Amino acid sequence: MTEQRAKYLLSLYFRQGCTPPEQEELYQWIHDCPDDEDLRRVMQEVWADFAPTDVMDDDRAKQMLSRILITAHDAPPVKGLIRPMARKWMAAAAVLVIAGSVSFYYLHRRKSTTSLAAPPEIAKINVPKGDVLPGTTNATLTLDDGSSIVLDTVSGTTVASQGSTRIVKQNGQVVYQNRNNASNTASLIYNTLSTSRGHEYPLTLSDGTKVWLNASSSIRFPVQFSDKQRAVSITGEVYFEVAKNSKPFSVSVDDARVEVLGTHFNINAYEDEARLNTTLIEGAVRITKGSSSMVLAPGQQAQIRKNGSMELNKDADTEEAISWTQGYFHFKDASLETVLRQLSRWYDVDVIYEKHPADETFSGDIQKSLSLSQVLKILEKSQVRFQISGKRLIVTN
Repeated sequence: MTEQRAKYLLSLYFRQGCTPPEQEELYQWIHDCPDDEDLRRVMQEVWADFAPTDVMDDDRAKQMLSRILITAHDAPPVKGLIRPMARKWMAAAAVLVIAGSVSFYYLHRRKSTTSLAAPPEIAKINVPKGDVLPGTTNATLTLDDGSSIVLDTVSGTTVASQGSTRIVKQNGQVVYQNRNNASNTASLIYNTLSTSRGHEYPLTLSDGTKVWLNASSSIRFPVQFSDKQRAVSITGEVYFEVAKNSKPFSVSVDDARVEVLGTHFNINAYEDEARLNTTLIEGAVRITKGSSSMVLAPGQQAQIRKNGSMELNKDADTEEAISWTQGYFHFKDASLETVLRQLSRWYDVDVIYEKHPADETFSGDIQKSLSLSQVLKILEKSQVRFQISGKRLIVTN
């Protein structure tokens, strides 16, 4: 297991969100880790990223320690030893029990903030009748002639051909492959990839640029770029990892324009959001809206409001911007309305407010693999109550 994977599993463990298979994988990593100091260093680095705020009861902490020690005792011998290396397990247990004595929630900003964390038992909850399952990977590809292909109905590798470009499905994504390396001097051929609510999809453009479409999003792009520039247009939310190339790359959204050369960034341009946000992860981009323009550095975010004004957030929450590409929702002091807008897109439900709850914010992570009722059990810690009725999510109090 890589150190990055170990840190990811430890992060889940500290949030009390590990599934049983993930816990077993984590315990095995502790068992196999060749050096006690490396083990302790990695665990302490992950722990340092959390802000413990709520004390856990003693019984829960003892249960966590018991699981660790039982796993240590039952683990297979290593390198001919009759028992696993007890010292290493006790070092690991010491860190985990210290961590296990508190709830690993994100720091409460105000008393009215609810921390979101799925307890381990959440995965054991039976999905009730009428529940809504999480979204899936699917999209519709519209070709240059206007014909459409629903991608999850394509059984083979080849999706279609457009000019000298072959469109294929590889590892659950659509990839555009040029049949020759010559520059495109002919008229551009455009395709559009679009997702509905409850679906997302990855795409690789002909230049190697990787694109992820969130739910209710689209991208229009040439199947082969011109010899002068690379230009696409989007709606909704799209994450880009732009391939380095001498030709400039630009993204048009509404009447704004993002210009890059080689970079990773996310654009959130949903119509029902208050702002169009462009968040830079790596590289540099220039955002232009009318006569206003700004250049972003990594970790910064350009915010364009509905009135056209542009603001710079120099300390953006990049995890919040791209967590959707990594399988979870990340919220930081988010209003209930903000949380439910994301759930509406992913679970394909309409949110109905019978009553608007008191002003309260939410912070933390929720796995996108949970069913809607499982997510609602987490939100209901704030005393908000919900009802699922078909494709409607009703806020009852």
